[in-house]
Amino acid sequence: MGALGLKGVQIITNVAGKELSDPSIAPFWAAAEELERLHGVGPLTHFQVSRHPRTPPRVLEALLHSEEPRIQEAAARHPGLPREAILRLARSPSYDQRLQVAKNPALSESLLLELFQGDPQLQDELARNPAVPEHLAREWAQHGT
Repeated sequence: MGALGLKGVQIITNVAGKELSDPSIAPFWAAAEELERLHGVGPLTHFQVSRHPRTPPRVLEALLHSEEPRIQEAAARHPGLPREAILRLARSPSYDQRLQVAKNPALSESLLLELFQGDPQLQDELARNPAVPEHLAREWAQHGT
């Protein structure tokens, strides 16, 4: 990796008592984003990475395949998840995957509508999504969810 030829770095769940999402750790995330690498870390670190606002899209895609459901859920809800991954989850035969992506605040209005109309079980969750435009929230409230 880089000029030193390192294979990687090791990180733990906090640095000097600060969570990985602390703004002072931003230079690390910037470097990780450039390298688009995150391998060999444990579930707690994966969970924190899946929630970090600067996690690169490729890393989020990889975290969707984690064996830990909470890591998959956090990655599915991440606003930086690539559109292709959002669409794949939204159209998945798995209710759990559709449910988690329904919580993603980056859903487009057309996808919100597609999920709302196509899966009545998701309607309550979709109604709570902050991405729902005001006009849709009013319409959904009038018709009941």
